[in-house]
Amino acid sequence: MMMTMKTLLMASLVILIFGCSEPKDVKSAVQQQDVQSILDAARAANELAHQRQHAWTITGKLLADATAALNANDEVTALVAAERALFTANAAIAQADKEQKVWRDRVPH
Repeated sequence: MMMTMKTLLMASLVILIFGCSEPKDVKSAVQQQDVQSILDAARAANELAHQRQHAWTITGKLLADATAALNANDEVTALVAAERALFTANAAIAQADKEQKVWRDRVPH
């Protein structure tokens, strides 16, 4: 009975894995689109941080790394760099907001 359950479980797992997986080309194209959208958002956030004069230098390097990895079809590396770039760009914007508020609090009214 236990052997039958193990066999049934393994067969179900194999069917689930192979039956639900996408072809590599389709999966890669979707992944590249996702990475590209994150990269675009990171670029936009970094531009806003530059406009507010609070951009971090690491963000530019991460954007360059993500772009190079995406061009080399290394979606995993591109995704990591793009997500980090988006995080640092948003952190720079948050820092700009905080600095603006703190500056206002320091100025006597």
